[in-house]
Amino acid sequence: MKLSNILVLVLGLVSSSYAYHPLTTADSNLDLKDASFLMSPQGDEIRIPIERCYDVQWNPPGYPVLNASYLDVPYKDRTEATRNGYYTFVTKGGMTYFVRKKLNGSIYKVFENVQFILIGNDVLMFESEGYYGTLIKGINIPADDSYGSWSTEKATVLGAENWLAANFAVPSPSSKLN
Repeated sequence: MKLSNILVLVLGLVSSSYAYHPLTTADSNLDLKDASFLMSPQGDEIRIPIERCYDVQWNPPGYPVLNASYLDVPYKDRTEATRNGYYTFVTKGGMTYFVRKKLNGSIYKVFENVQFILIGNDVLMFESEGYYGTLIKGINIPADDSYGSWSTEKATVLGAENWLAANFAVPSPSSKLN
């Protein structure tokens, strides 16, 4: 699906000025009726390169320092030998999903029930489904599977959205119209 086919209805979140834009696609493992992509306040898409997201072994609670090792492909995204596209977040019915938008426009649901738990200058970490820990590496550190330690604190939804926009906002066709 082309980005120009995405409806441009903006739904505001109670906790922030970030918006989620409606999704439509025929080929997806997530029912997209009433679902929306996370967008920045400027209407930019959040596109996280696949080489910046990892399943990790870590040191709960992970703050004030997060130690992450054994970085690997996000656990529930190991179904294809060659992954393509980018990661982003979708909301539907009050639940946040971590998804991969493939090059053919289809949406692959990786995780549901995402909870942002840790944030630092260079990393954002979330848990999903009460178990899976996923680390997102920001743009100021290498996009690779190297181990690391980062200063972190507990994340808030607004803080996570700001971090994602600062690192991965990409102007969308709809934001260029303004």
